[in-house]
Amino acid sequence: MSKIILLTLTTPTMGAVTITTNDTNVFQTKELTGFSTSGGQMGGIQVSVVFRNAGIKESTWTVGGSNIGGAVNTGWFEITQQYSTFSNPWTIKNTSNNDNIIRFTLNGVGGNTIFDRTEPNTGTEGSAQGRDFVFTNRYIDLDADILYSGPIALTGEVIVGDLYSQMQVNLGSPIRAGRQLKFIADTDNSQFEIIASIPEPSVGMAILLILSSALLMRSNRNG
Repeated sequence: MSKIILLTLTTPTMGAVTITTNDTNVFQTKELTGFSTSGGQMGGIQVSVVFRNAGIKESTWTVGGSNIGGAVNTGWFEITQQYSTFSNPWTIKNTSNNDNIIRFTLNGVGGNTIFDRTEPNTGTEGSAQGRDFVFTNRYIDLDADILYSGPIALTGEVIVGDLYSQMQVNLGSPIRAGRQLKFIADTDNSQFEIIASIPEPSVGMAILLILSSALLMRSNRNG
């Protein structure tokens, strides 16, 4: 008597990556000098990793070669990236003994590095197509809330909405001790400084300055 074997195929569960932006605290740079950026071009990025028990641990990105770089805080974490960030993953590893990573933040200002989002399409001049944060295939069942902040505009231009100076990743499931996580997040770079924009004074502030100047001039005449 023959046996019939039924095979059930399961589809991997897709996690949810939610992306939000904070468009206050605008930065500017003169121009973009590269849209195909690798870990070897991001020296100076500030990396902040939050552990559930130990709190914040930090490190600064260093260049390890023409296409690779990373940041290390011995006994806590390692994060590396090699080749173009548009299609090649970042890897963050928890090297602690028994603590969990629940959040990490990459601030590109010190490394003249800019996070380039998928939309609006090619966006800012010189940035080409960007790519939002996404987990690589092995980790697609994970959840995360991504916050892009510190929007960047070219000097003298308004922000387009694709370039940001900082990316914060809030993990739905922690990276446990001894484990790692891979993700893709596109970056561009600039050979020019990324500096905070000086906000234009509000109408009320402008009126107040004019009145203050008038009163000062009158006081000087009367004196």
